[in-house]
Amino acid sequence: MVHILSYRDISLKCAFLLALSSGRRVSELHALRRTVYEVSDDRVCLQTDASFLAKNQKMGSEPLTIEVRSNPLNNDLCPMLTLLQYITDTNDIAATNMSDSLFYSYVKPHKPISKNSVARWVATVIRDAYAQLGSVPKANAHEVRAISASMFVGPEDSIQDILSAGLWSNQWSYLGFYKRVIPADWDFSQFGSLVVVNKVMKF
Repeated sequence: MVHILSYRDISLKCAFLLALSSGRRVSELHALRRTVYEVSDDRVCLQTDASFLAKNQKMGSEPLTIEVRSNPLNNDLCPMLTLLQYITDTNDIAATNMSDSLFYSYVKPHKPISKNSVARWVATVIRDAYAQLGSVPKANAHEVRAISASMFVGPEDSIQDILSAGLWSNQWSYLGFYKRVIPADWDFSQFGSLVVVNKVMKF
C-alpha cells in the first residue's frame, strides 16, 4: 500500500515515477488523460489527448499509449499504485474543472498545470532527495528521460526499437543527447520491472 502523502507529495511522486518508468517527454506526460482505458493486476494504460501531436509524430497519428507497470518488489516505488492513488485523490478536482487532464496544481484553486510545471515537479523530487544528503545538484526532466532510456536498455535491444518506441527521429539524437553511461554499481533492484521506451525490461 502506498503511504499516505500530502497532496503536494503525491503529485510530485506521481510525475517523477511516470517520467522515470516511461522514459517519455514532459510534453507527452502533460498530454495524458486520466481516463484509464486498460487495467489489470500488474499494469494500467493511459493515452494522450486526441489533439496532441508528439515531437516527430505525423499529422493524423493515433494518440500515444503509455503503459504503467506495477512494482511488486516495493509498493512505495510502484508507478502504477502511485498513479492510481493520484487519480483517486484528484478526481473531485478534475470534476470541478470539468477536465480529463491528468495533472492539477496542488495549490488552490487546483487548475490543470502546464508542461513546464510537470518538468518542475520532476526536478523538485531530485533536488529534495539530494537536499537530504546536504547537496542540491542541477536537475531537469530531460536528464530523467535520458537516464530512463539508458539504464534499462540491454545489449539485446536494437537501436531501431529504442528510436521507434522513444519517438527519436534518428540515432544521433538518442546517442548524442540521451544515451548515458550507467555506473555498474548503481542499484535499481527496488524499482522492479519498469516500462521504459514502451517495453518491459527486467534487471
